[in-house]
Amino acid sequence: MKRILSLLLVGVVLLSAVVPAFAEEVMGITLEKAIELAKENSITLKNYDANILIAERNLSSAENKADDLEIKSIISDSQYLADGKAKELVPAQKERIVEDLKTAKEDEIKSIEIAVTSAYYSLYNEILSLGTAKDSIAVQKEELASKQKEFELGLVTQNTISDLENSIAQAELNLQKSEWSIQMAHMDLAKTLGVDLNTRFLLVQKLDLSVDTEYDVETLALQAQTQGSSIEKAEKDLEMKILEEKVVNRYTRYKMPEGSEDYDKSIADLEKAVEDAKVTEEVKIRTDYNNILNAQLDLEIAKLKLEIAERTLNTQEVKNNLGMVIYLDVVKAENDVEAAKLDIQVKELSLYKLVENYNYYIKDFGVEEAAE
Repeated sequence: MKRILSLLLVGVVLLSAVVPAFAEEVMGITLEKAIELAKENSITLKNYDANILIAERNLSSAENKADDLEIKSIISDSQYLADGKAKELVPAQKERIVEDLKTAKEDEIKSIEIAVTSAYYSLYNEILSLGTAKDSIAVQKEELASKQKEFELGLVTQNTISDLENSIAQAELNLQKSEWSIQMAHMDLAKTLGVDLNTRFLLVQKLDLSVDTEYDVETLALQAQTQGSSIEKAEKDLEMKILEEKVVNRYTRYKMPEGSEDYDKSIADLEKAVEDAKVTEEVKIRTDYNNILNAQLDLEIAKLKLEIAERTLNTQEVKNNLGMVIYLDVVKAENDVEAAKLDIQVKELSLYKLVENYNYYIKDFGVEEAAE
């Protein structure tokens, strides 16, 4: 069978051949441009920006009020406490809101990057598979024409012709499904980028999703117990509650205001939440790393299956040339190779997502020093 897969790796040439005529727009795009476009069009990021702007204004207003506020003990107890909170507690609360929004925005940006990469990679591989399928059908039709001549000479049976015809019919049906899958992949990428769903893309970049999976997990587990995101959140919750208690005590002259909470109990609960978060973070670091190792093993197994399928295909091609097997045996071996390649693509993407999320999670506590 003729091999044209290497030619299919030329993105523009390949993709321009499958852009449907009804497309409203054709967009040539690299992965970097796709990610940037998705960020620009993200409604979620725009909402975060708007909310951060509002939160920063509220923080500035609270800080200005705190600077200007003069607290006098001769006013009523309720006003005395309200002013104390406005002076010390409210600015801290407003600052916490700003910090949480900015962290959430960073998380959303990373999610967008991974989602775009996934959609881009999926579309690229769908189109490569389509090109290979078209080539296979063309070769099978050539084989059918040749066998029909042999049939007329009595060299092959009608069963051979029928089997080839059935194989071609099934391949053409699969080709139609593949073309529909490509259209869906275009739409999925368009949706991810926030552009018109009828947009069709010329992907001008071949993706390499190879990742480094070597980590010093013991060091990371120790760092996670002090720098993990859930620990930081629990510690901030504890700090805010301690500050609130101090403010209430400082600006309560005689007795706790009616309806005040039991700060000792609340603080004890939050201290326990911090300790629980430390255990959770260590478990997460180890569990997520084990998931990476399992995904890497799955990828290695998939690659081994591809090697076996390719050797089987080579054997079948040799046997076919010697007249030991019919061409349908070659086609079946080719299908096994393509299935193995698809499985590798799925496993590569799965491993890539796990590693990207892991690296993002440990980015603030020494991943460069921790990685081996």
